[in-house]
Amino acid sequence: MHEKTSPLDRLYALPSHRDCMNAAYAVDSDMYSSLGVLAVDIPNFACIKEQKGYEYGSRFLLRISEVLRDVFGEHFLYHTKEAEFITFCVNVTYESFLNQCARAKHLIGRRYSGQFRIGCTWSNGIFKAADLMSKARSIMKCAGFSESPLIHFPEDRDAAEKESGQTETVPGNDWKRTIYLQPKVDMRTKALVGAEALVRVLDENGRLLPHGQMIESMEKNGTIQELDYFVFDRTLETLSQWKKKGYLLKPVSSNFSRNTLLNPSSLASVLAILSRYPEIPQELVELEITETAGDFENNTFSEMIRRFGEYGLQFSLDDFGSSYSNMSMLANLHFRSVKLDRSMIRNITVNPVSRTMVRDVIKICQDCGMVCIAEGVETEAQVQTLLEDGGRYAQGYYYGKPMPVEEFEKKYLKL
Repeated sequence: MHEKTSPLDRLYALPSHRDCMNAAYAVDSDMYSSLGVLAVDIPNFACIKEQKGYEYGSRFLLRISEVLRDVFGEHFLYHTKEAEFITFCVNVTYESFLNQCARAKHLIGRRYSGQFRIGCTWSNGIFKAADLMSKARSIMKCAGFSESPLIHFPEDRDAAEKESGQTETVPGNDWKRTIYLQPKVDMRTKALVGAEALVRVLDENGRLLPHGQMIESMEKNGTIQELDYFVFDRTLETLSQWKKKGYLLKPVSSNFSRNTLLNPSSLASVLAILSRYPEIPQELVELEITETAGDFENNTFSEMIRRFGEYGLQFSLDDFGSSYSNMSMLANLHFRSVKLDRSMIRNITVNPVSRTMVRDVIKICQDCGMVCIAEGVETEAQVQTLLEDGGRYAQGYYYGKPMPVEEFEKKYLKL
């Protein structure tokens, strides 16, 4: 006589974390033409069980497993942690995979809306399942629990601006975070052509504090998007104030990390922030892609640029030359501007190889209608070398360090 298998037995019989890791290091582009990876978790599962009971928690897990099994099949379905599931979807088109992910999210959300997170990524290039799984988890951690953008906007914009100025308290202490602006300059005329907004942290006395550790920590714990949106909002707020003061507006770029842009809600979040500043022309808005752009899968990246481009949003490729993988990005995608990494500029006056590389990239950008900006320019000799090799635009300490908005206004914008 056979024992009857309950649904919960099927749940706990799913392959575990160890099985998933074995598959993750075995599955790659040598085996399959494409791979999509989906991650789902319940981040507050312990609290849910405590408040609603063990049975409710078990039904929640069971529902996720059943939906994933029905939508994706169970060949590559893994129960990796108490409240986390990973599934691989092989040899599937990008559009089909996204449709499957959307269906899974909808089916789980019908009963448990706002209580789970989901993240997905896909590749048909050279890939390893372990890398895609890591990206899917990162996206999941950034995704939050709802369809709406993960950012709070005050109801009264004018009151919020008066209250906050350009600073915001860093949670957990008395520090303030704000934006500083670094000028972008035409080397031929020495005229201001734009600026980059950079986050800075101030103590209770207004002194600058090291900000690198805060950014690194936020990247690791999946909260970097909140910082990216803060800087973007303050950038647009600054442009709005300049317009009210009658200043001649220049483009100001804002940095976005890979994890922020890979979040499915990133476009909605950016558009939500933009909607608060209808007076700012779209051509003054530029999104700089930080970190190593080559960490993006080409298909994921090109699709993201296409979606943002439909709303008139353009990207700048930051830190070009810091990674070999950047080269393929430049060959396959069009950016408004390309920023040469300071590592390429540092030795340009004494290293003929560096100089040749910089000259070639400048020429490529000119031929393809992209603006080329040399970053990290610190000496007159670097300026002269860049000008001789066809360069025109620069950013660096030679022209100005990052400075408070008020100082930037006095130096560059006062009539």
